[in-house]
Amino acid sequence: MQQQAALFLATRDPDNIGQIHPCRDILRAYRASIWNSARFGRQLEWGEVPIVDDFMSLSLFSDDHQWGVVVNQFFQRIDDLSHHFLRHLYQGAEILAYKHPDPRFQMRWGKFYQRGAGDMHMKGETESELDARLADWGEADW
Repeated sequence: MQQQAALFLATRDPDNIGQIHPCRDILRAYRASIWNSARFGRQLEWGEVPIVDDFMSLSLFSDDHQWGVVVNQFFQRIDDLSHHFLRHLYQGAEILAYKHPDPRFQMRWGKFYQRGAGDMHMKGETESELDARLADWGEADW
């Protein structure tokens, strides 16, 4: 449950950021990685080219070159973003890196998470460290 909550919290746009900012492309891909598309009633598939809407899309995410450009632009403008927003986004990316069922998504989000952790001068967590930190405190007692 805690990991689900973390995934959900990272979908929110940052405060006080204009409509044109590299974080918007990252968030479109992030949302498309965790939520079903309302338009199609299912998760978007890797390489699905049409942009679904301004809320979610995998069109840039599934292209090696374009995703690299988007990520580089994001980190070039990272000082525009609050630490609070970044913490949520990196934590969501970390969970996707370890838990998404598609290894291509795992790879993309894993590299993004590791770059974000490095940018904050931190060492990324292992999957077991993540699981221990976001354990559900004895779910049997619920």
